[in-house]
Amino acid sequence: MARLEDVRDRYGAYIRADQRQELQASTLDKSLMPIVRLRMEREGHGLTDAYDPQSMYMVGVQLRHLPPHRLWREGQPVETGHFRPGHLNIYDLRRDWVAELNDPFDVVQFYVFQQTVDEIAHEVHGKSSIALAPFHVANRVDPVLHHLALSLVPALSDPTRASRLFIDQVSTAIQTHLVLTYGNETIRPARRQGGLAPWQLRTAKELIESRLDGDVSIEELAKACRLSRSHFSRAFRASTGQSPQQWLTSLRVQRAEELLRSTDLPLTEVSLRCGFASASHLVQVFSRLRGMPPGVWRRRNGRSTSMDDVH
Repeated sequence: MARLEDVRDRYGAYIRADQRQELQASTLDKSLMPIVRLRMEREGHGLTDAYDPQSMYMVGVQLRHLPPHRLWREGQPVETGHFRPGHLNIYDLRRDWVAELNDPFDVVQFYVFQQTVDEIAHEVHGKSSIALAPFHVANRVDPVLHHLALSLVPALSDPTRASRLFIDQVSTAIQTHLVLTYGNETIRPARRQGGLAPWQLRTAKELIESRLDGDVSIEELAKACRLSRSHFSRAFRASTGQSPQQWLTSLRVQRAEELLRSTDLPLTEVSLRCGFASASHLVQVFSRLRGMPPGVWRRRNGRSTSMDDVH
């Protein structure tokens, strides 16, 4: 399976851009799903370059309006129309695609291997092999993938502030949605009732708690609970009312409250001990969940330091 660097080498010059931001997420089959944001503010990109065919899909989610442009598949013209924000396109990279782009664009691309699609189809409902929909079927606005792509924009801008758990959780949702919605066979996920067993919930919480920096994957949590990734994610939410990432964020804030209440540590140190990327990251998340900055919360609970005054 290819790594982010392999995909960059094969497809990095396919669409030239003024700005390129990249992430990589683990997939069910232990490979990586490269995630790339491409932005071009000026006109006149011209024709896209040639690339090496491979058994994978390039899934593009538009973040800004792209007017109609010329597109060819295997040398045959393909109608495009207007690409609105949230517009989804699926390109089977076993085929030869060429586009002429002359307007500014902003797109998030997900590179999904056929093996990953097959693994998800098998896990969800025992299907051995499926293909994702051709371009003309998937060529529409998809509010689910638009929301998921937007949720990754801050992580793409600054990968150091995104936990591995968050990226894996979003990528799992993206891959599963693609298979269930755009697979060439109708797949209905098997119904599973109930949450995690007590020992599974305890194991998952202890593992997340030991990695407050978020350096734990959905795959690792599911394996520790002897479940598939999709089953684990659903069962964890059923047991806690939260996704693993939401539970991690709540735990970080609770730990921060303990340190703010019982110590005089500056916010920079509190943020590091609680798994936040920086003091500003702590302030942003704490304020959203508690309705006030941590410095204000600390003063209201009997402690204050001069370093907290600006927060």
